[in-house]
Amino acid sequence: MTRQDDDAFNRLERVLAEAYQLRSEPVLGPELAGDVMRDIHAPSPVRNGAIERSVWQVALVAAGFAAVFTATALWYAGTEEGAGATLVAEEFDEVSGLGD
Repeated sequence: MTRQDDDAFNRLERVLAEAYQLRSEPVLGPELAGDVMRDIHAPSPVRNGAIERSVWQVALVAAGFAAVFTATALWYAGTEEGAGATLVAEEFDEVSGLGD
């Protein structure tokens, strides 16, 4: 460490020590308990259903992509270019039977 780093570290240490000495202890009592309970029971911004709506929207988009992908794969498998893909799919079916 350099001299500047040491000075900065010592300055930071002094400031933190002073801040620690100046802090006040929290008053433990019924007012604090009431404040804590009020914070716990405060309405959450999440309870309005925003997350549930977002989940359904993402699920709808994912289902749409899956439907488009499936339709495209089926259409491609029915064309002459897709004949090779059909043969590869049959190969996978044969290989999957080896583990049974």
